[in-house]
Amino acid sequence: MVSGKLLAGVDDDRLRQTVSRHIAAGHKEIVLDLAGLTYIDSSGLGELVQCRSLLSSKKGKLKLRNLPKRIYDRLSVTRLETLFTTEDTDDAQG
Repeated sequence: MVSGKLLAGVDDDRLRQTVSRHIAAGHKEIVLDLAGLTYIDSSGLGELVQCRSLLSSKKGKLKLRNLPKRIYDRLSVTRLETLFTTEDTDDAQG
């Protein structure tokens, strides 16, 4: 589960490193549960896109689960929501 804030300068590559470890372990589909994420800035959005790109390059897929409304709105405004498959977002956004 991703929780807290996903910001520039605050472990800004931590998520990518974690995803890279899972890819190296042979995982092709990674689901990030974002229910605990309270804020994301443009660098955080960039991290999500980088993680998606890493998986795509290995024929894998990144899914986002339990997007809080605030985070979904940020993805929507930037039109990045079209890049991601989402799960269980109805309850999280409600």
